[in-house]
Amino acid sequence: MKVLIFESWHEAPQFETSLELAEEYAEKGHEVHYVHIGGILPYVEWYNGIDKGISKGLYKRSVQHKINLAKRIINPHIRVSTDSLLSVKEVECLDNELIFKNLEELKKYVWEGIDIGLAAASSHISVTNDLDPDTIADKAVINRIIHSSKIVATSFQKWLEKVEPDLVLFRNGRVATYRPILRICQRQKQHFFIHDRACNKFHYSLGTNYRHDWEMRKDELEENWEKSALPLSTKQKIGREFFEERKVRKNDSFRVHAKDQQVGLLPTSWDKEHFNVVYFNSSISEYAAVGDEVNPHVLFDSQEQSLVEIANHLSNRANAKLYLRLHPNLLNQSEREKELWYNLASDQLEVIKPDSPIDTYTLIEQADLVICYLSTVGVEAAYSGTPTISLSHSLYSRLNVVYQPSTKQELFALLDTKNLPPKPMDRSLEYGFYMKTHGIRHKYFQAITHRAGRYRGVNLQKLDFKQTKKKLIRPFKKIYKKFIKMKKG
Repeated sequence: MKVLIFESWHEAPQFETSLELAEEYAEKGHEVHYVHIGGILPYVEWYNGIDKGISKGLYKRSVQHKINLAKRIINPHIRVSTDSLLSVKEVECLDNELIFKNLEELKKYVWEGIDIGLAAASSHISVTNDLDPDTIADKAVINRIIHSSKIVATSFQKWLEKVEPDLVLFRNGRVATYRPILRICQRQKQHFFIHDRACNKFHYSLGTNYRHDWEMRKDELEENWEKSALPLSTKQKIGREFFEERKVRKNDSFRVHAKDQQVGLLPTSWDKEHFNVVYFNSSISEYAAVGDEVNPHVLFDSQEQSLVEIANHLSNRANAKLYLRLHPNLLNQSEREKELWYNLASDQLEVIKPDSPIDTYTLIEQADLVICYLSTVGVEAAYSGTPTISLSHSLYSRLNVVYQPSTKQELFALLDTKNLPPKPMDRSLEYGFYMKTHGIRHKYFQAITHRAGRYRGVNLQKLDFKQTKKKLIRPFKKIYKKFIKMKKG
């Protein structure tokens, strides 16, 4: 079998995951082509200023250095290449100056049948944490993103024709430098797998679509439980551990959002005699531009709209008090988005800011009703025995542990129900088990943190561009500024 692994990302653990996949297939006797073109792209997510000057050369050397290191230690039968198969002229011809009046116009941009505009919007939103970026002001970076997408698409198509693989492997599938690979594979009915993060830093995932595909992930969750050879009691124990560890902030998550909250702390306005409803919003920047097939919305077009309508409805219920617990990750979002949420505060709605020490888990346990949007809090509330309503698609949708109204009338009827009983929590343990165990354990990559580790004992990230830039370019800039100042003086 011929295997083509096509990559542009070079940070841990995804870079090392792609190498491990190459080795796994090579060890089984397959013909493996490993292609990495990240060094030539004018834009790669979370790497700024790599399109010109000394940074461009330094970045390219950094990527090439990682690949050279990897070549020394991986299976020698793997055919490694950094050749895009594109001439300088071809690359230049793919660079067009485009202007998009707004985000929606950018999302609609399609090139060669590929939704490059949507992927560009997704990448830009993820990096800037701005759900509604100014596409005119950000024209230069948006054009670099699109240019990179076109380079990836054209290069990948040429490699497909050259190798004629039976299987293609690549990372992510959502962002601009990988979406073209996904769409070309889908269009040409090319067999492929996408790798990404899994349950913890020691595992990676392989899927038939990007990780935002609800149905794929729900299938995974069910299979992970059903196909496990562990005894039922052991699976249930592991499932409980997931929830109990999160309560005490001991979970091995990429980010522990509740770590700075004060255990047991409730709002000063909290009154047990009230009908206390807590709405947990979610950070949805990753879902802001991924396509209708993974649209998280069910009843409302946005979280804000749902909150306003729920607040208005609850204002007619005696002693009802509505709290909005803002997701801690909102601190990393744009000021415009923060203000949007903060301005929702009213007599009917008390807003708990993202950096508030008020404890999420005490809110869950003390609330009469929890309402959630995407958040893991929904299944955590179900596990705690609190009646919970989910207003979006979620990974736990099939488990029947939360109420999922299909119309606004159903939602409002639930809000009006006195002593609404919680759903049975038993199947929430399947979710906990999945979050603790899913994925494939790394064989050659030894993770140290979620972003660092050693591959076959070697730190391939030692000379990463970001670190090198800090050491070399920033001091040079300081010296240059001092020189200019002295010259003027």
